[in-house]
Amino acid sequence: VTNISGHNMEITTPIKDHINDRLELLKSHFDKLNIDIILKKERQSAIIHATTTFRGKRISISSTHQDMYAAIGDAMKKLNRVIRKQKEKFSSNIRRKPKQTIITEVTFT
Repeated sequence: VTNISGHNMEITTPIKDHINDRLELLKSHFDKLNIDIILKKERQSAIIHATTTFRGKRISISSTHQDMYAAIGDAMKKLNRVIRKQKEKFSSNIRRKPKQTIITEVTFT
């Protein structure tokens, strides 16, 4: 689920399509992501804020660029990198947990 909203600008269909195309890569790796995206236009720059929750951790990124499409691409790359890093941390923590060994008492007669 992706929520896209705009401040000081109108969200056009090409912008929505561009965001959805960029999010397809994330959605192919991670099944259930709820992403809130806010697009802002201030003076001569475009600002993108994206927020999501992954495995109980809130992830928030932002990107600023003069071109809206470049800002969207940069933000999606950052989001992909951060989520992938969190996924790797989670996977490595599972592997690092010590395994419990059961020691049984052996008696020799």
